[in-house]
Order: sequence, then structure tokens, then C-alpha cells
Amino acid sequence: MTYTKLKTDSEQPTGLISYCKNCSWEGESETNDKSIYKRNYQEDFIANKIITNKYTIFDVTLPRVDYECTNENCITKKKIPKDVSFMVDNIPADIDEPEFLKIFNDDLSKGNLTEVIRIRLTSALLICKDKQTKKDLSKSYNKIYKGESLNSKEYTKPNNEVLYLKYDNINMRYLYICANCGTSWKKN
Repeated sequence: MTYTKLKTDSEQPTGLISYCKNCSWEGESETNDKSIYKRNYQEDFIANKIITNKYTIFDVTLPRVDYECTNENCITKKKIPKDVSFMVDNIPADIDEPEFLKIFNDDLSKGNLTEVIRIRLTSALLICKDKQTKKDLSKSYNKIYKGESLNSKEYTKPNNEVLYLKYDNINMRYLYICANCGTSWKKN
């Protein structure tokens, strides 16, 4: 296996040379392939399993577009009554759905909350039964949970935000992931 390093020879102009750590060979690379990395995509859509996980939406290096989600239950498509709704932020991202609902279980069972919707793994939209309940509950969810400081705030409708990842280099096909609900899809 050869490695690449800068030329240190003062007689020749600067550039790159190849060398071997085993036998101390040094010389010019004979390949003309300028590609350093090329992703080999497969037709069986294995890319969906490899490149998507629940933390993909937090990758700021991935391109994002203002595109409508295909999930009919996405928070960007729902009509939410603002006067009885509020958000809880900073929920630990590594908890599963049953544990997520356990945070709000007391108020759900008492009938104080009519619906709890998870957004972006770390936030929750809480829809209360009335305005007074919203006022009371929004204060009660400013607490510490599993070392994270939960905080409540007024509900504002999130913008459409969809990430896209190329999974077929030849046909230029993309995998789309909604940053708000985590739904993924592809177009043919």
C-alpha cells in the first residue's frame, strides 16, 4: 500500500510523491485517476439503510430544501390550534418512543393533553384541552429530565425542511428525508 506526501527534493518543483512505509520505496504515482473517494451505490437501495438514521437530520453538512413532506401527519401539514398548544425543547434524542411518551403520560392520562407530537427527536408539540391548562402545563415542563434541561415555549409552525442524499450516481436519484418528522422517500 502506498501513501502520498509532499516532495522535499529541491531540484524538482513541488508536488506529490508516493511512498511505501514497508520497503521505503518513493516514486511518482502511475495512476491517472483523480478520484480520491467514490461511493459505489447499489441498485437494491441499501443506501437507505446505510445513510439514514435518526441523527441524519442533525447533520448540518447535508443540503436542505424548502420542499413539502410526503407524510400526511407531518407537523408542517397539520392545522394546530396555537391558543392551546406549546412546544417542549431539549428532550434527549436517544430515548425511544415509549420513553418519550412516558414524559407526558401523567397529563395524557388525566386528560390535560389531547395530543403529543414528536418533532426533530428533541422537541415535542403538546396540544392541551384548554387555554388555562396550556398556561399551567407550560410552566410545569421547564424541568430537568435525564440530565437535560427541558424548556417550554410558544408553538410556531416549523418551516418545510427536507434533506436530500444522492443514492444513484448514474441516474441522479436522491433520497429525501423530512427534518421535522423523519419520514424518508425517493422519487422514481
